[in-house]
Amino acid sequence: MPSIVLEHIKGEEVTNRLAEALELDPAGTYRVSVQIEDEALANTTSLPELAKLLSRRAQSRGLTPERLTDLLDDDA
Repeated sequence: MPSIVLEHIKGEEVTNRLAEALELDPAGTYRVSVQIEDEALANTTSLPELAKLLSRRAQSRGLTPERLTDLLDDDA
């Protein structure tokens, strides 16, 4: 069965939009995967803005300039 991707859907709209898009058979059984959209990433409008966002997230997870240099210089 082909995948159908519905993006940028608010929670209150999921049931109706999903049933419409998949043309669901009420007697059928389905497995549905849901992924929360990252609004901050979706709302970035430029490469520098994206780089700043990713940098802040990496730093909040413990990445330091020294560790980044070590990772980039690693020959293995």
